Amino acid sequence: MTQNQYFYYDGIIFLDERVSNYFEELSLLRLGKSKYLIVLLDDRNNSLKEKNIIKAHLDELKLDVLMFTLWPEYLNIINKEFKY
Repeated sequence: MTQNQYFYYDGIIFLDERVSNYFEELSLLRLGKSKYLIVLLDDRNNSLKEKNIIKAHLDELKLDVLMFTLWPEYLNIINKEFKY
């Protein structure tokens, strides 16, 4: 990839609340030299234990993570828009 002097990351990856399904794929990111920003969309359905597991795993991978918590009514809009 070409180096961008205005943006620190080579890419952005958006993950939903099912982030635990992607742990194996995320671990492959460490093999490359590219730097990614993970944007985690939390819908408030995860328990505190699940959130701690997710945080521990992402910390272990040494990935930069930005977490957004969505209000429940926004999920209805997103689900209608993208037909989940």
